[in-house]
Amino acid sequence: MKIRDNLVSTTSPMNLLMRHPLAVSLLSTVIFAVVAEATTVQEIEAPRSTGNVEVVMFDIGQGEATLITGPTGTTFLLDGGLENKGNQVLVPELNARGISNLDYLCVTHYHTDHLGGIDELLVGGITATVVLDRGPTHVPSTQAYVDYEIAVAAWRQTIPAGLVVDLGGGATLTCHAVDGVLSDGTVLNLSGSGQEENSASIVWLLEFGDFSLFLGGDLTGPSSSSVDVESPVAALVGDVDVYRVNAHGGKKSTSQAFVDIIQPEFAVISCGSPNSANQPRQDVIDRLNYPERVIPVWCTSAGSGAFGYVNASGNITLVSNGNYYTATTEGGTQFTALCDELMVYDAAPGELVISEFQRDPDESQDYYGEWVELTSLRREPMLSLKRLRMTNHVGESVTIATNICLMENEIIVLAADGLSSRNGGHIPAVALPILSIELANHVGSVLILNRHNSELDRIDYDLAWPGGTGASCERMDLFGPPVVANFQSSTDTYGGGDFGTPGTTNSSDTTDWRPGGETWVEVIDPPRIGQTMSFQFHTPGQVGKRFQACLSNGTSPGMWAGSTFLPINNDQLYRWSRKLPGWRDDVPSSELIDLGIPLPNDPALVGRVAYVSIATFDDTGVLSWARPVPLQIWM
Repeated sequence: MKIRDNLVSTTSPMNLLMRHPLAVSLLSTVIFAVVAEATTVQEIEAPRSTGNVEVVMFDIGQGEATLITGPTGTTFLLDGGLENKGNQVLVPELNARGISNLDYLCVTHYHTDHLGGIDELLVGGITATVVLDRGPTHVPSTQAYVDYEIAVAAWRQTIPAGLVVDLGGGATLTCHAVDGVLSDGTVLNLSGSGQEENSASIVWLLEFGDFSLFLGGDLTGPSSSSVDVESPVAALVGDVDVYRVNAHGGKKSTSQAFVDIIQPEFAVISCGSPNSANQPRQDVIDRLNYPERVIPVWCTSAGSGAFGYVNASGNITLVSNGNYYTATTEGGTQFTALCDELMVYDAAPGELVISEFQRDPDESQDYYGEWVELTSLRREPMLSLKRLRMTNHVGESVTIATNICLMENEIIVLAADGLSSRNGGHIPAVALPILSIELANHVGSVLILNRHNSELDRIDYDLAWPGGTGASCERMDLFGPPVVANFQSSTDTYGGGDFGTPGTTNSSDTTDWRPGGETWVEVIDPPRIGQTMSFQFHTPGQVGKRFQACLSNGTSPGMWAGSTFLPINNDQLYRWSRKLPGWRDDVPSSELIDLGIPLPNDPALVGRVAYVSIATFDDTGVLSWARPVPLQIWM
């Protein structure tokens, strides 16, 4: 997925002022009358870079192993899985990536499912410059630990709490807990606990720009047999973007208090399937992913078969440039999300549509195989699903918490179940919380609203609509209305044999993305009261021609400009805006036209929608025009 590096900028370098301030004042009057100090490891010298951080969470069965590669190529392997997983998984995976030496190798604690494969890795031809652990204190008598101790003896170092590992390019790993000692100097008494080894887990916080990832091994929360290390550590790290779920989603970890503090937007679980510990547990998933705060929760396997998470069926890869991160499964399912500190670009009505829905699956149990596919119609900037709400005909609803962003024609699938075996063979990006929202088989509704409660799209279907048992209902023209005439039953099969195209172009797609040519409008600063909304009009190939920019209250019924039909209304707003100085001129050699309009600080304007467009022309008539872009005014 290509995402421009400057999309998250909140300040445009372009001149946002019109050529005549009087025109700005005139339009503003008329338009809206109508609408702790850390220790640094010394062994590795990490250079600066502007690259990405990559994190691979290996499918290693009932265990954990995570490879972190910094922006300059510094490598850090955290944990090594069960015995035999070094030979079976890690050596081949590292060889495939051309890694023969690890700059850092660390085990979070001494349970076999976290260190069992380390000695095999080192015997298998992979070397390590530094090996980090808590040291030879209260060690187990397992053969796996003995093998590990012998294998790492030459490179082993004990981690102090507060240690900072420089991964280069501005990326760091900070140790916030080791053997009950926290980075702020707090010392927790772990002795006598039945979960002492898990409670002793080393906790790392990966940070790169605004991106943050919590990695805590088998860290414990409060229970009758464990010390609550999660809560005080959470107070140190605060809000994070991604959470590598503690203890494989086990029952003594991921407490409610912990989740309330770190508030992750994406959670990743590593466990085997099946497993005797019943991981991940349903109560853990429910604390992470619930109707009022839906986030993607992915697992490397099907795990115990609980609900509300996606079976990624293999390795899970995260790549971040410090502003956003992209998560990808081996099968290609992915999503991209802005880090939660960054600006959100809300969808306006008409910019995000329900492109397909499976309401009556045949290859999986009814309800579990239901899904809704959404598609973005905005070209740039990318729009956000944060606080998007989807509801049905009886008022059941879910609200997205993750700042998932979509570019033009990008698709996201929200499914009732994330296990492909129960979902007709499809792996969605987001599995909805258990029994949270149901699509009626015959007569019902699907409605999506943005954070301002504005309706983005709505489908009211009945028995006359296409789709049904084993077949999804596909939108033909994505820009067309949500009416029965614009939908067909899918003719392509997916997964186990049902008909549908979840996550890909519809089999019946007739969408014309460029009806007016390549001319288009980019919203630089969205409309907010008391601020300047600004646009850049792109007119490729139109140098020397004339242009006419305009605003309008609507796009239907549209109007004719000579022999060309334009989907913009000839209303009062259109007539005023087209006459303003600077809105009609010659196309410059740059083929880019910058305009901006200050909005009054009037709360009554919030929720109003206008449309912006541009056309180019010469003496023969209209040459190109931009599909109108909706502008909904926010606070």
